[in-house]
Amino acid sequence: MLDRLQCDNVLGHLVLTRIAADLLDMTRLHQVSNHLMREGEQIERSLDKVVEAAVAISGANKGYVQFVDPGSGTLALAAQRGFDEHSLKLFQKVQETSGMGSAERMIVEDLRADGKLPGQLSRGLIDAGVCAVTSTPLLSSTGNVLGIVSTLFDAPHYPDEREFD
Repeated sequence: MLDRLQCDNVLGHLVLTRIAADLLDMTRLHQVSNHLMREGEQIERSLDKVVEAAVAISGANKGYVQFVDPGSGTLALAAQRGFDEHSLKLFQKVQETSGMGSAERMIVEDLRADGKLPGQLSRGLIDAGVCAVTSTPLLSSTGNVLGIVSTLFDAPHYPDEREFD
């Protein structure tokens, strides 16, 4: 009987922990939404809030938002969090020619063992201390890729169920 009671207590604690995490994430998203809706807000500051929320919700160490440059078709860095100046310069240089722009979410669980990203981009991210990447496309209402939001981790990582929601 005691084992059943302990299991129920542990399960109840896990459920409450999940609910608390979901509430915190919804609060973050609500704050970002309110920030984006304010007239006169600078887009750069708004994008910083988007990256901040994505990093916090996913538990990532770093993150960035990129938009497709209509003239060149490449992805241009619009906001980032967690990169030092040296890594950011290398990262921006690599990103300018990466050509990533898939309409599908991309998950790289371990950059050192996965060949999904072009070699130069992969090496640049590894040099910046990144081990895993999750990139989610930003799509227009017609399905065109407008950009991506990426979260980056310093250890191998595969998104859990919460991160996919």
